[in-house]
Amino acid sequence: MKSQRQGIVPNKQPIQRFKDEDEHNTTRRETAEKARSEAFQDDEMQMDHTISQHSLITFSELLEEIEQLPNETFAATKKSRTDLINEIINVSDNDEKCTRIQLVNFYNNLVPGFKETTGNPGSNFDPQIEMVDTDDESAIIAQEKAASTQLRKIDSYIRKLKHLTALVPSMKNDNDLAEQMDEELSKTMNDIKTCLEQVRKEFTKAPAYDEDIWYKSATKNVKRVPAEWLITGASKLEDLGSEQQLLGYGEDKIAEPNTEVAHDSFKEVTFTWDYQLTKFDEKIKVKVVISEKCWKHIYARHKLEYFAGDVQAINTFWKDDPHEKITQALLEPEINLLLERSNLPLRVLQEGDTDAINETAHHLFFQGNMEVVEEAQNIAVPVAEAQPVNNRNKKKRNNHKKVAKIESKRPVKIILIALESVAPQSPELAYAVEPSLLQDKYYQKLELKRLFPLKPKKESIEEK
Repeated sequence: MKSQRQGIVPNKQPIQRFKDEDEHNTTRRETAEKARSEAFQDDEMQMDHTISQHSLITFSELLEEIEQLPNETFAATKKSRTDLINEIINVSDNDEKCTRIQLVNFYNNLVPGFKETTGNPGSNFDPQIEMVDTDDESAIIAQEKAASTQLRKIDSYIRKLKHLTALVPSMKNDNDLAEQMDEELSKTMNDIKTCLEQVRKEFTKAPAYDEDIWYKSATKNVKRVPAEWLITGASKLEDLGSEQQLLGYGEDKIAEPNTEVAHDSFKEVTFTWDYQLTKFDEKIKVKVVISEKCWKHIYARHKLEYFAGDVQAINTFWKDDPHEKITQALLEPEINLLLERSNLPLRVLQEGDTDAINETAHHLFFQGNMEVVEEAQNIAVPVAEAQPVNNRNKKKRNNHKKVAKIESKRPVKIILIALESVAPQSPELAYAVEPSLLQDKYYQKLELKRLFPLKPKKESIEEK
């Protein structure tokens, strides 16, 4: 199983090139081209959108739709829209042009990058990264910039606005619901305006080209993901592959698992919760399954001690035991984000609907599949037990007992998510290693094993 190749995003919107680049952003790109080192001289550059161009264009279209709403019913919404438009004109020097042009040129949302990359997020959020030194000289931190966290909020609010706006036509004849919707739309746009104001006031300089966040993998460039990046000399790399035999991997990778070792960490685990797209939508039951096969992949691919040699362009490893860290508290907000961005028709689910997963949510990268299935509802209903008869007076006793009777109700549709991989992308959760260093270190360890194989342990009298 190949993991963490985020450039492949099935069923998602295509990657959109920057077609409306204004003069200022053209100058920024040209400045970045001049700042490239020799290693990147032949690589074509572009301006990368943090909030995707697709999302920003969708946002401008939503604002046009909202403008058409009746003033009386959506008074708060219309006022918030006006205030928001007045803030949007500050994001770039294109106030004489349409909202779409202003947004796609949003200076703080654009970062100089490369066209040919591995791990491109497509139409999903692409965080702005900065490198931070640590006390340990053999590691460096890649983390999301403060401005990027505000942009991430805007990205989420845009999706919320989209999901809310889609419900407006169904509320025309319900004044109470329309009033609630007016409040929600107004609040969401006010939240976007607040974030835009904060970016404008606190981050007055647009992000420049930073070559430290890039590295080479084969013929393409890779942007570092948030993690603690291990470099040459890192002591953590000494543990690389030291426990891989517990997964059944020998040098030939086909050895049988060591049955004497407990494998509780690999047992299938299921998480369930209710998901609600907006406050106006019905709740949907979500069931997430991490199978034994998935657990073994997580350890073999994303835990240094168990690493089995599958080197990819992006390689992240759980700092702590994955079985202890991958809890419902960690998974639920991440999976909910995937659902919010998914292609599943969440309001009209049909059995058999599917959507592939191969993307980063926020702190986690996932591979797997979503599928809508029907689940039987067996409800235990208390009923009176048959009452014994007293032979003397042929009367029924009064000490009635209640027993549970199982009644079947109509099956409900649930979203079943079968995960194939869960990888960390956060400095708090993850180590990361560049592919060249990882490969060199792994094969160095294999060579040491070949030259100095572990001698079979001799049985003692007690062990017999």
